[in-house]
Amino acid sequence: MLLRLDPPCPRSRISLTALIDVVFILLLFFMLTTQFTRWRSLDVPMAQETAEPVDEQPLRIGLDAAGWLSLGEARIAPGSACVAEASAVLAGASVPVLLRPQADARVQPIMDALDCLRAAGAAELVLADAAAAEH
Repeated sequence: MLLRLDPPCPRSRISLTALIDVVFILLLFFMLTTQFTRWRSLDVPMAQETAEPVDEQPLRIGLDAAGWLSLGEARIAPGSACVAEASAVLAGASVPVLLRPQADARVQPIMDALDCLRAAGAAELVLADAAAAEH
């Protein structure tokens, strides 16, 4: 039985140049991404109960899938006369206006209704979630 023993291969040396390059790139990365600002605390004064509570309820306006606005018994058709009719319904009220679209209302009629109410002079306009409008 003959065993063939080859001389061992000379060990190849690991080049440190590539390792130094990787360490240098990591150093640059961490230096560039580090923030050099100091963290400091900011004193925020607490709110005081000096204001009177607001008892005004928002004006709730419904919106159906066809784009019709409804406020109680008043119904406003979508289109060019919407601003004039909405101005008459709002009548300079400074209460917040809550627009509650139905769940099947599309985006464009909702945007048209928001534009109409804003042009009619709604002081503060809030869009309610369709799921919350059902309750």
